[in-house]
Amino acid sequence: MAQSTTDITALVSICGVVIGPTQKLTKERRLTPDENDYDSAYSGRIPRILDAFASISLNTNKKGQVIAVALQITPAEIQLIMTGNRDIEPEVVSYLQSLWEKLQAISKLQFDHTEAGCDPTTTSPTTITPSPPRIPNPRHYERITELTRNLAEEVLMFCFPRLQAWFDKFWPGVDEFAVEFIQNPLARETEGDNLVELLEHLGTIYNLIKSVPAAQTKKEKKARKTKIGLVVPEIRMHLKVAMRWTTKFLSVEGQLTLDRLEAVILDRPGLNLIRSIDKMTTLQRQIETLVGFAYSQKLALALQERQFGIQVLPAVMSAPPDWPCTLAEWEKTMLMFIEQHELHPCKDRVAEDARAMADGLSGNTLRVHAECRLVAELVRRRERIAISYIGVSKLSCRACTAWLSTLRSVYGCRFTTRGSHRKWYPGWDLPEMPTDELDKVSNLHAMFKSKIEEAYLDYIQRQGRGTGAEEAKSSDSTGASGYGQVDETQGAVGTVKVTYHLRSGPE
Repeated sequence: MAQSTTDITALVSICGVVIGPTQKLTKERRLTPDENDYDSAYSGRIPRILDAFASISLNTNKKGQVIAVALQITPAEIQLIMTGNRDIEPEVVSYLQSLWEKLQAISKLQFDHTEAGCDPTTTSPTTITPSPPRIPNPRHYERITELTRNLAEEVLMFCFPRLQAWFDKFWPGVDEFAVEFIQNPLARETEGDNLVELLEHLGTIYNLIKSVPAAQTKKEKKARKTKIGLVVPEIRMHLKVAMRWTTKFLSVEGQLTLDRLEAVILDRPGLNLIRSIDKMTTLQRQIETLVGFAYSQKLALALQERQFGIQVLPAVMSAPPDWPCTLAEWEKTMLMFIEQHELHPCKDRVAEDARAMADGLSGNTLRVHAECRLVAELVRRRERIAISYIGVSKLSCRACTAWLSTLRSVYGCRFTTRGSHRKWYPGWDLPEMPTDELDKVSNLHAMFKSKIEEAYLDYIQRQGRGTGAEEAKSSDSTGASGYGQVDETQGAVGTVKVTYHLRSGPE
C-alpha cells in the first residue's frame, strides 16, 4: 500500500508542475446576488457560516496555510473541528471562542430569552432544531449594536495582515481604473455616482491601511498594534458602506456593467475589476454572514441552548523514503509513465518538466491538505455527521476535489466544499485512511489514481498533438475532467449550491 500511495502522490506532483501553470480561469464564473439573504432556510446558511469561520481564522497572509472546519452537534454541545495545512496556533482558538461568545450574547439579546425554549437534552443530537418563535426585544437595541460593532472590529483587528495584503495586491489596478473612470464623461453617464462612491470608500480604506507602519522591533510592533486599533473603526465604517455597493455591482447585471466599463476605460485584461472589488470586500461579507447567524431566529437555539467547543487536529506532513528526489529520478519516473501510456510525442517535454519537479520539491516534504485531512478523520471516527459540508478558507485545489469525489464514491459519504480553483500543487499527499477496511482503501487509491491519470493524460495528449494554448484553456474551463464545478450535495443541510466566490485564481 505504501508503494501504491507513493505512485499516486508522485503523479499528483507531476500534475502540479505540468498542469498547474496552465490554469487560467476566465471571468465567466460570476457571483450570485443572494449571498447575504439571511431570511433563507437556516440549512442554506450553514455552508456560508462555516466558510466564514474558516476564512476569518487566518490572521496571516503566509503562503501555504489553509484552514478547514467541520461542525458536529451533540445534545448539549456544538463542536467546531479544525485543521490546517500548517498547525493552528492557540491564539486562533481563543479568538474563535471569543467570537462565538459575542455571537451568543447578540442572539440572547436579539430575542426575548424569557420564553420557554426547547430542552437541549431532548433534541436530536444530529440536527439543529429551529427554536420556537421569539420576538426581537427593542430594549436591547443599543447593546446589540455595540456588540455587533465590537465583533466586526475584532475580526478586522485579527485579520488585518490579510486585509492589508488584499488591498496592496488589488487596489493599485482599481485605482488606475478609478482615475480614468472619473475623467470619462461617457462612463460616468453609465453608472455615475454609485461607482464613484464605491471607489472612494475603497480608496479611503487603502489610505487608512497604508497609514499603519511596518514593524520589526518589539517597540515598533506595539506602536503598529496601537495604530491598527485606531484605524480599524474607520475601516469598518467604510467597508460597511462599500459592501452595499459591492453587492449591487457583483450581481449578474452589475458584473456585466463593470465588464463593459473595464473594456472601454482600461483595456488591461490582467485587472479583473470584478474580482478585485470582491476580494477587497470579502472580509466584510464574512462579518455580515456571522452577524446574520446571530440575528437569525431559526438558528437561535444553536447559539442559546448549546455549549460551544473547538477541537484542533494537527497538520500532517510526511516524507516517503522512496520519493524521487533527484533530477535523474524524476526523469525516470516521468519517462516510465509516458512509455506506459505510449505518449511518445511528449518525450521532448520530460527533461524540462523533470527539472521543474526536482526544483519545486527540494526538501522532499509532502503535505496533506486541510480538507482531506479533516474528512479522513471524520470517516475514521465513523460518526454520523449531520452537516457534511466542510468550510474552507480557500477554494480546494484540483487534487483535493478529485480526492473528495473519489471518497464519496467509495465510502458513500457526502462531504463537499464550496468548490475548486482547479490548480494543482506539487508535494500533495494522501491522508491516512482506516486500515481495517483495506479493500475500501485499495479501491479508493485505485479510483483516485485513475482520476488523476485521466486529467494528466488529457492535458499531455493535447500538448503532444500541438494544440494551442487557447484550446487547452477552453477545454479545461468547461470541466472536461469533472473538476472545479460548483459543488452541489444532497445532505442533512439540504441542497447546497455555493457560488458566491470568484474562481479566478488563488488569494
